[in-house]
Amino acid sequence: MDQTEDVSPTVTVFLHWINSNRTRQDKKKRLRSQKRLCNTCPSTRNHLIFTIEVILRRIDDSVTFDRSWKDYLSMFGSLNGNLWMGLEFIHKVTTQMGLDYEMRIDMRSFPRLINNSFIGPIEEGYAKYRNFSVGDSMEKNNGMEFTANGTEYDHDLTSINCAEVFRAPWWYAVGSESRPTGQYGIAVPDQEGYLDGVYTTFQGGIMWKTYLGNDEHPRILEMKIRPQ
Repeated sequence: MDQTEDVSPTVTVFLHWINSNRTRQDKKKRLRSQKRLCNTCPSTRNHLIFTIEVILRRIDDSVTFDRSWKDYLSMFGSLNGNLWMGLEFIHKVTTQMGLDYEMRIDMRSFPRLINNSFIGPIEEGYAKYRNFSVGDSMEKNNGMEFTANGTEYDHDLTSINCAEVFRAPWWYAVGSESRPTGQYGIAVPDQEGYLDGVYTTFQGGIMWKTYLGNDEHPRILEMKIRPQ
């Protein structure tokens, strides 16, 4: 097996949601009457220019995301580094024009020392190794309220506060599969040759289960939103 270091690809998943507080006709009226012009990360839709807003970014462990519900109301971090834009900001951006929105999540795993080819060699019939379909790990979070330290809305059916157990405020439900605010964590090498990103316990790691499962965690994760 080739033991040369592999550069992990960036994978992307697109999600979208419908603004239930407006009718389709109302949407058309708003599109005609309100034009949001912006020179930062422009996105063109129907000859209108909208901003692509980064709402969450994880790149290292320099900023803690284990914070209170009050902290998550507003922005923390920095625009060029680890970032949370704030619940109030996300709410205002996604409701001010009555539009449908989509979310883009870009993730990159930790580099490895193991063969990370897309297909195998001729001896293995060029068997496909990897599946880069990321999947929607937020589907189970629909309708959930935001849970943080001291504030439990996780619908876990137990007395456990998931945000406190995982040290990661988020929208939780039974069997939740995403935890982008999880601990960047203490990484240890394992027998398969991972350079980084394998956590000592399940609790606390950044998770997008339909991408890397429970036991491996993204090295970089960035969430962006824009009108559809």
